[in-house]
Amino acid sequence: MKIAFVVTHFPALSETFVLNQITGLIERGHEVEIYADRPQKAPRIHADVEKFHLLEKTRYAPRLPGNPLARTARACALAARHFGSAPRQVAGALNPFRFGRQALSFKLLHHAAPFLPRRPAYDIVHAHFGQNGIKAQALRDLRAVSGKLITTFHGYDVTIRPRGSKRNMYARLFKKGDWFTWNSRYLAERLLALGCPPERLSQMAMGVDTRAFVPPERRPVRSGAVSLLTVARLVEFKGLENALRAVARLVARYPGLKYRVIGDGPLRSSLEGLRRQLGLEMNVEFMGAQGREEVIAAYAQSDLFVLPSVVASDGSTETQGVVLIEAQAMGLPVVASRVGGIPDSLTDGVSGFLVPERDSEALAWKLAELIERRESWPEIGMAGQRFVKEKFDLRKLNDELEALYRQVLGQ
Repeated sequence: MKIAFVVTHFPALSETFVLNQITGLIERGHEVEIYADRPQKAPRIHADVEKFHLLEKTRYAPRLPGNPLARTARACALAARHFGSAPRQVAGALNPFRFGRQALSFKLLHHAAPFLPRRPAYDIVHAHFGQNGIKAQALRDLRAVSGKLITTFHGYDVTIRPRGSKRNMYARLFKKGDWFTWNSRYLAERLLALGCPPERLSQMAMGVDTRAFVPPERRPVRSGAVSLLTVARLVEFKGLENALRAVARLVARYPGLKYRVIGDGPLRSSLEGLRRQLGLEMNVEFMGAQGREEVIAAYAQSDLFVLPSVVASDGSTETQGVVLIEAQAMGLPVVASRVGGIPDSLTDGVSGFLVPERDSEALAWKLAELIERRESWPEIGMAGQRFVKEKFDLRKLNDELEALYRQVLGQ
């Protein structure tokens, strides 16, 4: 099959689920090309990007200037460059009666540019995140690209974007798109409430390569010397403030406790301020963004994993929590909030434990209970590994993805 992925950033260090699908399809002999707005600013890229020569398979949209005059000038230049070979597509991309703001802002013309003048035909066009599904459908309407369109929703594209005047933003996509996927029951319910057709909606969880997540032989830790880990972007819905307050409760009892946070984001400064306020400079380390190898090493060096997610003020929340899957694959007992799609990502009371959101006391109590029951960690860890291999093994999920493609193609 010939497959196009339509994404916002590529490579994106924080979106390994897209990378895993792309490399899995290439390993199965499929031809894959990637269309992105821009690469993500990051100090490093995933090793598989180089291994599979993915930058050579990636096309980027031209930069869209913020200044109105510069934007108009750039649009005129793009139109002049492509009008001779693709007049219908250029004229259509600038037609506000058909495409509204996408045309008036020149966004659609910029999005179409990487597809012109080739106007490629694919078996499958796979858009990740709802806004890229809208973009891909508009490009199909323009006949800048062709192929069956599958849109994978992930979370914020459903929990934040469709509000007020944007409530019906996916109406055209739901009407004309060929298939839609969700990663948790919570997300499926939200999509159905927005009008997604149930007969073209199915589950497609984001998995992990269990071959890469090999649990180490863990030795019993001495009393109080416990290592906690969170891997998360430093944004409101990750709930890290509650984790810090829970750790503050714990260190009085376990002064040797260490808590490491891998990830970066807009709340880093305020979270570091809270760390100082709570007197946790010796116990809490913010490690910033890390590559996969460093993250796997951190899992191996930790005892317990924490994901204290919440429903943020803008409505965003966790819809799967892939890091929970990774932590369990590494044999770590996990503690997480009972919000969004998290309950689908562990077996409560078996491979991990759920606590109420924004309840730092309950989080601290559950962690203390686990610390006191060190002898149970191997059993909980093994249960997590079995759970991940059964439900979230990347090879199985990529087989399911390939089968979905064939189903949509009627093969």
